[in-house]
Amino acid sequence: MFWAAMPGLSVIISNAAGSVTSAVATLTVIDPVITSSRPDRPEPGDSVTFSVWPPELSRSYLWRKDGVAQAGAMQSSLTLTNLQWSDFGQL
Repeated sequence: MFWAAMPGLSVIISNAAGSVTSAVATLTVIDPVITSSRPDRPEPGDSVTFSVWPPELSRSYLWRKDGVAQAGAMQSSLTLTNLQWSDFGQL
């Protein structure tokens, strides 16, 4: 798991009425580990499952394949089925 802390951040919010600056805070970003279960020697028609660890029920996810969001794929895991040769270089 990767994490990074950025101390000393603040936000300035402004509109036509003026602006306000937040208190100084530290932002911590935690990058989860993504694991996969796939065959050692994939063949057309196989499936693969990708999972985020640790899964967080309070988070929402958006999985993409070839840059396209996968419809309904908003859980901590994604299973792709009926893979074809064109998919194998990207797994």
